[in-house]
Amino acid sequence: QVDQFSCRQRTKSGCRLTRLAMAPCAAAYVGRCRCTIDLDELESWTRRDIAALAHRNRHYGLAATLFNEAAFYERAEREWLPRFDRVYTASRIEAERVAAMTAGVEVRIVSNVIRVTPRTPKSRRNDDFTLLFVGNLGYYPNQDAVVHLIRDILPRWNTCHYGEILLVVVGGGASPRLPKRMAGVPRVVYQASWSS
Repeated sequence: QVDQFSCRQRTKSGCRLTRLAMAPCAAAYVGRCRCTIDLDELESWTRRDIAALAHRNRHYGLAATLFNEAAFYERAEREWLPRFDRVYTASRIEAERVAAMTAGVEVRIVSNVIRVTPRTPKSRRNDDFTLLFVGNLGYYPNQDAVVHLIRDILPRWNTCHYGEILLVVVGGGASPRLPKRMAGVPRVVYQASWSS
């Protein structure tokens, strides 16, 4: 998404982008008015991390694709981010990485998390409860998280006698293997979409 304002008055005008993929849309505005970009994530690092996860899971084709995408985004970040007047990131580590490739560009951190007031947990240890996992299951890390929950977390949890978990997974885009894998697991429910 590109928010465009008149570039005639430099003090009140600007161009604001919300994704790196939109950077070429700002080409006509860069240098003519104040341009900022808000990065959800540093795409090159995110793709590289997901590629490493896919490789560990022996999904070599996906890993290769993601490593290639990481290289593409790294080139795009080095080309486009230095052209902006200000870059917003979500974390300190991303801000440091952006600052290293954008000498002279103002980098600010706008965290995308909120602080939650801690509560004292109730002392009931053996109550059953529902764990709701909602996410785009076409996004590889979300698929991996569901498999991790089913394969590693639920069996350990249930042997600790904390009560049983009903895992409800909601999200579209799952590969055909994921719903099949969930179907054979007790106390796991899959819904491709949410209905109230």
